[in-house]
Amino acid sequence: MAVVEDVRKVLQDFLAPELRSIDARLDGLEKRVERMDSEMKDNHRQIMQRFDLLLNLKSMEERLTRVEQKLPQ
Repeated sequence: MAVVEDVRKVLQDFLAPELRSIDARLDGLEKRVERMDSEMKDNHRQIMQRFDLLLNLKSMEERLTRVEQKLPQ
């Protein structure tokens, strides 16, 4: 049994720090992805607001064109 325990100890001594390191790196990546996701959502919201503004401007332009066409020349 000493061999099994020795192998187990060696694996634990090697794997435990490596696993903690990997876990820490994964946590960092997860936070980075969450931050990027948040930024992308903000960018999408801003783009949609600008798109809505352009649609409103286009609509106003069309209404003005119709009014101009009805005005006597």
